[in-house]
This record gives sequence, C-alpha cells and structure tokens, in this order.
Amino acid sequence: MNSDRPIRSAKAELLDLVGELHTPEEAGAILFPHTADVLSKIDQLREESVILSLEADGQHRYPAFQLDIAERRVRNAVEYANRVQHAAARPWSTAAWWLTASPLFADDRGRALTPMELAATGVLTQIAVDNILVHGSARM
Repeated sequence: MNSDRPIRSAKAELLDLVGELHTPEEAGAILFPHTADVLSKIDQLREESVILSLEADGQHRYPAFQLDIAERRVRNAVEYANRVQHAAARPWSTAAWWLTASPLFADDRGRALTPMELAATGVLTQIAVDNILVHGSARM
C-alpha cells in the first residue's frame, strides 16, 4: 500500500474545491501588466506569503479568488490571512483553512460560508480573518 495516496487524494480534492487556478504567467499578467519580469515578482509574493500557491503537476498555481482583477492586486484581507498563516511554508493547510466554513458568517439560508467565499465577494476583512482564526471554523 502506498502511504502517499491519501495525501495526494486530499491535495487533489483541495485543488478541485479551490476553483480556478492561475499559472504564474497569468497571475503575473494580472498583477504586473506592464512589467517584463513578472515571474520573479510572483515568486517573491509567494515566498513572502502574500499570495497562496498550490503545486499542481509540479507547477505553482494561484487560486483566482485571491486576486482583485479590476484593481490588479491581491485582495488586502487575503494577503493578511495568507501572511498570518505562513502560506509559503504551509500552503495545503492554508488552502484547507480558506475552504473551511465558518459558523461566524452565513448566507441568507443560514449556510456557513468559507473565507474563500467571503474573499471572492469582496466582503472579507482583516477583522473577519482574526475572528475566524480565533473562534475556529466548522469542519467541512
């Protein structure tokens, strides 16, 4: 039996759940449209835990929810949450946190929302991140 199989399966599930993923080139074009060396800039953001990167097929991929495309930046609360959780050192646990519903925030039907959903709609704040981290999250 291969002991890595459950880990690979869990990572594959997280990749599916996180939704759209950008390549480094795509993320760089969004964040640094007038810069020639976008790959080094994206690497720097990843290494500083500004932006979460997940490895897929041996390549870095960047979940789209992190980016405010209109403003061409990483959403402020996303950067804050990624830094607090040390996303560069702990990408998979950070991804799991983004995907874990919080009982602190619910939609109109009372369904608990994930930090990713809050970020994607632009309503996640640093205070909300702190509250979710302090009060924990419901299990997926």
